[in-house]
Amino acid sequence: MAEGFEIKLFFPVEGESAIAELYYDGDNWADVHLEDVDLGGFGEQRTANARVVVELYRRRPRWRGGGCRPRLSDPEVQAELEAQLGGEPRYKWWWAYDAAEAVAKRVSRDCCWRFDYADSKAELDRAARRRGWWGFEVVEALEELGRARACLFENEHGRDPLAHEEGLTAAGRAFSKLSRQEQARLLGNVGDDETIVEEPIHCEDEQGPQKP
Repeated sequence: MAEGFEIKLFFPVEGESAIAELYYDGDNWADVHLEDVDLGGFGEQRTANARVVVELYRRRPRWRGGGCRPRLSDPEVQAELEAQLGGEPRYKWWWAYDAAEAVAKRVSRDCCWRFDYADSKAELDRAARRRGWWGFEVVEALEELGRARACLFENEHGRDPLAHEEGLTAAGRAFSKLSRQEQARLLGNVGDDETIVEEPIHCEDEQGPQKP
């Protein structure tokens, strides 16, 4: 794995598979997940016709003052305040920090592209020519996407068949997206109060990009 890169697997309530979140120097630059999974299948059968979907995010901007968060005086924060308050000045500073938070989240998580894994090379080449591209090479991004795909497939092949999620709680739906191995690992992290200590799974697979 190249320096500065990290992949974490998360298991959402909604959706068909785990989500691989890809980080560079602490910033989430892309997410990868599976669609059209054979939820009732076993092993590799589950991903025989699965679609690998990539969501590429815009690079987090550096605001005035050099930080990763906007200042209250930044024009985008002021515009957010006007939209929230409808020009009521007496509430302006009361809501200022909420507006700054909303702007930071919206800008840093703005999804620029959503595409199939098979189109990654062409899409990343296009993205790299735009202003504000991330500080790494396209070939490195392709390697990380390949590692994320391999992690998702490995987890999916180890899941138990589940044709539907009726009757499952939200926690149960999320838990069902873990492989049997990761379920056993997670259940081993039970605290004294009998609650599960949840941690993201760090993908350690060293494989490069693979053909979909």
